[in-house]
Amino acid sequence: MLNLNKTRIVTFLLFVSVIAICLAQEDKDLTFYVNFNKGLDAENAKGENKALFSNTNLTDGHYEKGLRVSPGGYLRYSASDSLELNLPEGAISVWVKMDKDTTEIYKDPSAKTEKYLNHLFNIEGSEKGDRFHISIGENCLFFQTADSSNPQKTYSCCISYWKLNWKKGEWHQIVITWEKTEKNTYLTNFYIDGKKNNRPNEKCNMIFPKHNPLWLNFGCYKIDSQLKKTTGNFMGVIDEFRIYNRQLSGKEIKEMFAAGI
Repeated sequence: MLNLNKTRIVTFLLFVSVIAICLAQEDKDLTFYVNFNKGLDAENAKGENKALFSNTNLTDGHYEKGLRVSPGGYLRYSASDSLELNLPEGAISVWVKMDKDTTEIYKDPSAKTEKYLNHLFNIEGSEKGDRFHISIGENCLFFQTADSSNPQKTYSCCISYWKLNWKKGEWHQIVITWEKTEKNTYLTNFYIDGKKNNRPNEKCNMIFPKHNPLWLNFGCYKIDSQLKKTTGNFMGVIDEFRIYNRQLSGKEIKEMFAAGI
């Protein structure tokens, strides 16, 4: 019995130390972080940490509180170019819980009319068309960037992760990492629940929004010019959103998932 208790204590201390190491490292590597535990203010932001507009509710999250976007609503932050997305490497991490099974998202005929149903977040430049975003639909996770200077207005980068097979009410961690290999060309990877997807590194021609200001929008795809109507609202809960100024290793992502951060 004594040995068993010692084992439990050692396991607990190791778990706590992993969390402490991760949090200490995050302080200098994070360029944006919001966990919603104390409200909508971002914990760490290169730019304005106050929410500029919100039609959202705080609800039970993966860890304490999470964000639920009301129909037609969104949450917006402003960030200057110091957000530093256009770096040689970086990563985004977020926890999500869906209101429907991912296999059921487009079974509702009315949902077919909205291409970007369940849009998780986007970073939008002040020039119309500059966009960097993540969305979920048809049992698939999408990561895309668009550049306003592209006359075809097509995506400069579009990668996907198929067959999510997530169930309603389950919490899942999404991590996307990128590393620059040559001009505008990046190696990108998806990690789902601490595990790298089974596809090889994908090369992607990523164009990051560079115009001042940058808008960080949660829970929708597009916002009209009056800042009142939105499309592609996310139907679920968002929590523990982080943007890093460096690429995360597979080991770090696995440890973050195990620690629930």
